[in-house]
Amino acid sequence: MKLRSKINLYTTVMFICLLIVINTAIYLSFSHMMYSSELERTKAEALKMSRGITQSGSSIQPNTLLRAYVPINGMLRIVRSDGKAISSVTAPGKQDLLSGIALCSSNLARCNATGYYPGINKCNLS
Repeated sequence: MKLRSKINLYTTVMFICLLIVINTAIYLSFSHMMYSSELERTKAEALKMSRGITQSGSSIQPNTLLRAYVPINGMLRIVRSDGKAISSVTAPGKQDLLSGIALCSSNLARCNATGYYPGINKCNLS
């Protein structure tokens, strides 16, 4: 191999490696930033909802009150400390979220009973 060919080859390989490293760094940094901002937004929404629900007291039905705070593509559920749901409200057209929760609950119950979760070797519920 001539020296010129070696230089071109090494330069090309180094440039490709540099592009991969830079793209990976950019992806990871933006992914972290997006995750953090989404988490902060969700925490702020939850705080706003809990304050609104607390201020209303018991003068309004729970489902009506939750409907005012339900996210556009989401669901709100009031859960007791023992894990039983008191009330659930979904956004219009998102009733499939309730069936998904029922499926997850049945799989979780199966996991608790057997120690194994479907598709996973061992449950880790801690």
